[in-house]
Amino acid sequence: MNLRYCIRCQETFFCKDLACPVCGKKLYYFGRERATLSPLKMLIEYDQKHPYNPIKDYKGFYVNETFTPELDSSILECEDVLKHHPTEPNALYFLGITYFSRNDLKKAQYYLETLVGLGPTDSRPYRYLADIYLLEEKTDKAIEQLDKVLQLKPDDWECYDLLGRAYLKKEDSKKALKAFVSAYKLCRDDVRKEALKTLLKQLTAHLEDKET
Repeated sequence: MNLRYCIRCQETFFCKDLACPVCGKKLYYFGRERATLSPLKMLIEYDQKHPYNPIKDYKGFYVNETFTPELDSSILECEDVLKHHPTEPNALYFLGITYFSRNDLKKAQYYLETLVGLGPTDSRPYRYLADIYLLEEKTDKAIEQLDKVLQLKPDDWECYDLLGRAYLKKEDSKKALKAFVSAYKLCRDDVRKEALKTLLKQLTAHLEDKET
């Protein structure tokens, strides 16, 4: 039997059928590739093609203006605002992403955690906080933040990709497969889509071998 996946139900089934036993829609089979790889080795191989480096990839204004007097003045102004209004969201966000761009993750985490505690409807603070948790190997906390991002942006394929990486770190191959299928379905980048397809084949083979 093969491991097949229903995109509509977002469930896996070991069967020979071509239709989902729950909804009747087409089941997808991604094939097999290099079944000897462990989940962590799959992640390492995947990262060699598309390394995860959120600090380097950050394209915001602050990373290019890291040590200008104007920016340092803005930081002081925001810190002063927080002395009088500790939950002012714009000041918290500015300081969070500014320290993120400077790779000062401890300060960035403090301001972003304070901000997400207010329950913002903007997905970006949750995403930056998830990046910090992933860099600090706090995988469960990262997954919690990524789930919040997807509640606000359910079509964010890159977030699904990060969620899949997080589950691979936990060696939860089934949940990783579910996340990567969603990333594959939503991704419009042909190069990344091909890399995701290869990873899905490896995960499929790994899960099939565990069942045999």
